[in-house]
Order: sequence, then C-alpha cells, then structure tokens
Amino acid sequence: MLQLNREKLIGKGWHRECYEHPDDRDLCIKVVVNGNNAETNREQAYYRYLTQHLTDWRAVPRFHGNVETNLGQGAVFDLVYDSDGQVSRTLGYYLESPERFLKNKTALNSALAQLKQYQLQHNVLTMSLKPNNLLMQRNDDGAFSAHIIDNLGNADWIPLANYFSWFGSAKIERKWSRFHKLLGQTYPHLGNDLQAF
Repeated sequence: MLQLNREKLIGKGWHRECYEHPDDRDLCIKVVVNGNNAETNREQAYYRYLTQHLTDWRAVPRFHGNVETNLGQGAVFDLVYDSDGQVSRTLGYYLESPERFLKNKTALNSALAQLKQYQLQHNVLTMSLKPNNLLMQRNDDGAFSAHIIDNLGNADWIPLANYFSWFGSAKIERKWSRFHKLLGQTYPHLGNDLQAF
C-alpha cells in the first residue's frame, strides 16, 4: 500500500486530491476525498476508449491503472513538469494575477488555441473546460503546452460524439464557447486580452 502525505499534495478539486507518487516523480495519484467514485469511473471508462483510439497523447496525460493507498484507491497518471523541473501550474494560476497573465498572455492564448485544435483533430472530449483542469506546461523558449488533466469524457447516454467526429466537433465547439464565457465572468480584469477561441 502506498503512503500519501500532505507534503506531496499537488492539487485539490471538489471531489479529488492529486498527490505526487511517492516512488516515481514522473507520476501522480488522484484519490477521491469527497463523494463517490462516479467521476473516477466515468473518466477511466473514457481512458479505456482513448487507449484504443487515440494515437497522439501530447495534451492528455496517460492513465497507468489504480493502486491502493492509505487514502483509498488511487488512479495513477503521468505528472506534467515545466522545463525547469517544477510541476506545471494550472491555467487558473496564470489568470488569477493580472500581472502574471499579461506577462504570458500571448503564449497562453497560443497554447489554448492549439489545445482546441488538438481536440478537434483527435476528437478528444471533455465534460467541461475549467481553468484549474488545464495544466500549462512552460517550455524552455517561454511557450506553453496545454494539458487536460480532469473532466475528460462524454456522459451522453448514446455517445455518438465519441465515434462520429461531426458530433464530436460540435460538442467541442460548445464546450469552448462556454469556457470562454466562463473565463470572462470569472476573470473580468482580463478584459479583451483573452482571445475568443
């Protein structure tokens, strides 16, 4: 059984916490801390689908199975690092500070636009897009690569969007439209500095 402790806590959502893997710094472990495993089960079902259909994983950390921990069952994923060896920060981290955002706005907008195109090209679906569910990996040249770390999947009873790209693209466009609206409401200080994707 793996022992997780607060010193290795990377991030916390409403339902789950994410810890650095105690034996492998290239991995992280998500554990449920509030509610049931419904979100985890849905996410892992979608990962099983992706394993069979996705060939380009550059914006989606890979899933490596489940492990037992002192906090309950944990799901193991790739951990994303910046080029300086620090764990990558969420988009929310960059948006909450006007100075931090303005310093990086061109690179952040570019990374988000590339993420949307990646999703459309590979039909990668999300339940929703939120600033704290996207990691912005900083590269040596100051550019960013965006990674979807939570809320992957499709809860449609008949998941046509998984298998037919026309439906998938329409769903992805709707999610990005809602995301842009959410960003404008949550971070009004950014004004017109956020592109409409």
